[in-house]
Amino acid sequence: MKSSLTQRFIITLAALFLLGYVGVQIYVYLGSRYKTETAYLDSVRENAKVSGIVLRQEEVLTNENKEVIHVNNGITAYTVEDGTKVSKGMTVAEIYQSEQDAKTVYKIRELEEKRGRLEKAAQAAPDSFGYADMLNKEIFNEIGQITAQVHTGNLTELSDPASHLLELMNTKQITTGIRTDKFEGPIASLRAEESYFRAQIKTQPSSITAPKPGYFIRKTDGLEGYLNIDNLDELTPEDVTRLMNVNLWTDPTVAGKLMTSHNWYYITTVSSDDTRFRKGRSVTLDFGVSEPVSAVIVEVNKNKEQEQSVIVFRSNYINPDVVTLRSTQADVSFNSVSGLRVSTEALRFKGLERGVYTVLGDHMVFRPVNILYEGSGFVLVENVIDEQRYENSLKLFDEVITEGWQLYDGKQIK
Repeated sequence: MKSSLTQRFIITLAALFLLGYVGVQIYVYLGSRYKTETAYLDSVRENAKVSGIVLRQEEVLTNENKEVIHVNNGITAYTVEDGTKVSKGMTVAEIYQSEQDAKTVYKIRELEEKRGRLEKAAQAAPDSFGYADMLNKEIFNEIGQITAQVHTGNLTELSDPASHLLELMNTKQITTGIRTDKFEGPIASLRAEESYFRAQIKTQPSSITAPKPGYFIRKTDGLEGYLNIDNLDELTPEDVTRLMNVNLWTDPTVAGKLMTSHNWYYITTVSSDDTRFRKGRSVTLDFGVSEPVSAVIVEVNKNKEQEQSVIVFRSNYINPDVVTLRSTQADVSFNSVSGLRVSTEALRFKGLERGVYTVLGDHMVFRPVNILYEGSGFVLVENVIDEQRYENSLKLFDEVITEGWQLYDGKQIK
């Protein structure tokens, strides 16, 4: 009797254990049918390093007879920097017969600039305290800019802000009544110095002027006049290679050249399989000589029989460093794309519409998506903020189903 009760107890325990084990397995099985991840904001920026050549619409400086201007004698002093926008007839350089004359004229111009700043400050009206407050703000702002420039270690561009700061401080002295003589003494002294140095000039310099409007560049290299913007779509990889292998040579006797259009072009070759280079796409080019510049891809010359395609970038950013570039490397940064990041495996189709299934309470909901970027194992989709589309769209922090079977809209999960 006791043995029978023991047997029943053991059998009951075994049955309960088996039932519990099966229940746990069913729970684990049902609970693991779906794997999820959280949708979050992310952004990507792709980069590519290329080698290419910069081409511009350029013309060497010529005289009225369309003859190239050469400087064979004397000392050339340029009055404008590379990349300066000039008008027709504007002086870009002066030729001196002696180094002393060049130094003397430079000194005269320094004195004229100082006098001009004092004369401008002297025109301020006294007792304009409202104006004085504005001057204080400008002075502190200028000091801040100068300090920031010093911290960068680049002191070559401090001349203009320092001169402007001095002008502001002089103006404040007149406005607040600290000075009542309107700098008459210093101005007269500067005029006297100018007259003295003018008398020291033995030969007046001759001027070189721009024959037409454009951007001035001091040095030539032999590729002037090559670019024809009408045949950019005909350039081949062989053309690019040949241009990059040209032996550039600067003729020291040529006075300079003009870039006659505000647009310039960077031309390179890439693999024809690289789909990132698409016509019309905006990019950033970093040549390592100044801040990166914005550009747009205007031509993609593909040939089915060639492994390389010609890519033509266009930019209108002008500065002294960029206008002197020729054969050079560049880091191409494609504009960053931002959106909600989800795994590629989460993408599903509901009819012809692509989207993902998300967990909403105890059931799943289909959310259509607009893919902005496809990466390795993930996609970035539009983060919808439009009120009319927001309700039915994928949202930040939604739980997205990445694994599961028999997924459909409204299906119960628990």
